[in-house]
Amino acid sequence: MNKYVLFAILASFLTLNSHAVESNKPSKGSGGGWRESYGGDGSIMEFKHLAKEVSYVLNDKKFQNNFGLQISSLKEIINSSFVECGTNLILDGAPKDAINHPNETPQRITIDCNKWNSGLSTAQKYRLAIHEYLPLAKVDDSSYAYSEEMFTFFTRYKYSSNFNMNEMIATITNCNLQNFRRLSDLGGNLFLVTPRGINFLQIAAAFSCDTILQDLIETGLEYVVNDDLGPPFGHYALIEDALEEHSPTTYEKVFNTLKILTNKWPSLVKLGFKDLVWMDSNAYDLDSKCFEGSTIMHLLATRKYFTASDLDFINRLATLGFSLDQKNTCEQTPRSLFEANGIHI
Repeated sequence: MNKYVLFAILASFLTLNSHAVESNKPSKGSGGGWRESYGGDGSIMEFKHLAKEVSYVLNDKKFQNNFGLQISSLKEIINSSFVECGTNLILDGAPKDAINHPNETPQRITIDCNKWNSGLSTAQKYRLAIHEYLPLAKVDDSSYAYSEEMFTFFTRYKYSSNFNMNEMIATITNCNLQNFRRLSDLGGNLFLVTPRGINFLQIAAAFSCDTILQDLIETGLEYVVNDDLGPPFGHYALIEDALEEHSPTTYEKVFNTLKILTNKWPSLVKLGFKDLVWMDSNAYDLDSKCFEGSTIMHLLATRKYFTASDLDFINRLATLGFSLDQKNTCEQTPRSLFEANGIHI
């Protein structure tokens, strides 16, 4: 699979006008124990995503306020605080959509995920996210005046009319950092994603554009994993193309990308990011009875020959945590396949 095929696959998931992240099933918990957005509840992921989008746009557009809020610090608060799902939230005898806990360490917000997913419009979600984070920044928004002022400013500058989605996709797939930074000054357009969760960060990762990837992480974009899409399939094509080239430079780019993602979000590993199951038994020398459950390391272990660069890349993947001992349906492991070819890792 070359990069043009990969581009077509990724582009097919993108739309021009959609920016909402698809929610997974709401948590069944009642507020006990927080859940991170990665591998956690989709409503939590959406809550934090919307808040980060607001903080990025307001900071980019130099929002002037009269209530002492440092927008640049708001993103840090969003990153460091915890969000959890709850049900039937009550505060001072009144039902609430969310409750914030600014005096706890770490700071925490509980949202009613059932109401979030079924009872709130997009505008209400933005307003609620802003309102709940302000007390964590020591701003009294009990009258909703400040959150409404921020929301009004945000909606005015949320998107730029001259933003070209296709130009941004082409810029990222070609790793054109200079053009990317020109386009990325256009407010909330960086947060455009499809309802199924594909965003610019995932495209940058799939094409191993490390500098753009770092820029997108800095803006607050997150690597979204959706049950409907399965594992991050694009990274098979990423590694597959690198193997075809046998290029030390390409291997370096791929390894750096994988290292950035797994170090930034360790829970990607828990979701199987390092043990992606290879399902194409016809393309490689995997027995048709054995291919199910094979990992990317099985794919590497079945190559007919190895260059020094190939072996170095395999060793580095093993060091990064890619599985050598996971068995497929024929009880084979990548380690046993490597050792059968005289390679000991």
